[in-house]
Amino acid sequence: MLTDFGRGFRDSAALAAALEAHIRAYPVSVARGRGGWVLRLPGRPPYPWRAPRLRLRLRRKQPSGNFGEAAETAALDFILDRWDPRVFYDIGASSGYFAHVAAMRARPRLAIHAFDLRPDLIARIRDTAGALGLQGIEAHLSGMGARDEGLRDVWISLTRLYDHEPAPAEWREIWPVRLKMALLGRPGRDIPRRHRIRLDSIDAFAARNPPPPGLIKMDIDGYEAVALSGGMETFRRHRPVIMLEIHRARFYRRFAVGRPEFLAPLFDLGYSALLLENRTRHRRVRVIPVGPGDPLLSREETDFLILA
Repeated sequence: MLTDFGRGFRDSAALAAALEAHIRAYPVSVARGRGGWVLRLPGRPPYPWRAPRLRLRLRRKQPSGNFGEAAETAALDFILDRWDPRVFYDIGASSGYFAHVAAMRARPRLAIHAFDLRPDLIARIRDTAGALGLQGIEAHLSGMGARDEGLRDVWISLTRLYDHEPAPAEWREIWPVRLKMALLGRPGRDIPRRHRIRLDSIDAFAARNPPPPGLIKMDIDGYEAVALSGGMETFRRHRPVIMLEIHRARFYRRFAVGRPEFLAPLFDLGYSALLLENRTRHRRVRVIPVGPGDPLLSREETDFLILA
């Protein structure tokens, strides 16, 4: 079943072919700008970009246009152009890249809510938006879960959230990763820090802040298994398009669930899914329709889905 997002296409295969062609042809480049590197994206002014320092030093050349988010950025533009959502939730916004590029591309009426757990990243979202003169972005120090729990003291590591102060064995990364991060100038990135944040849900936030989302992007390192369950009423009533990063099985063991299981309720609501394969090389990307029981949904990869 295709939602309004797929209107004008015969079926999911036709939609997948159109999206794949759009991503492969997407014009993007990385160049030197004032004060550092910038991304040049269609229909936007240059966007400041942090080049991977170690990789550049080893290769001794400037980065290519195949930066990690090219395929997802192209997919975002495809959705913005054809679906024209009024409200965008960027869940797991990090430094706000997708919130910013959506604000630069979309019409002024797009309202953007960016959510992250770390105060420093919320500050960066706001600072970059101010520097670029972007309107319509609200940044929330908040994590999405199964229900609204209000303000809570939590400990946040790189990809984990704890309701207690964890012992080192619970959070410490393996030594090769620690060495790599030290070389990249990010030692101690896995050390959990205490923060007071709001633990919310998609349904509760949407009820407090109408209108509901037309587009949701979610990249929260395994917690999507819980956050999706807190949005089922929103998905049932309003059918937003969902851009979703899903992870390897080890990310979901803490929730005793697998990828097919937490995605099944979305398929039950009538959602169709497109999987982006080879997404880190956007000119070679394949867009594949997938459904319940598809082996691709169970594989041990980090994958990106568009559900509509």
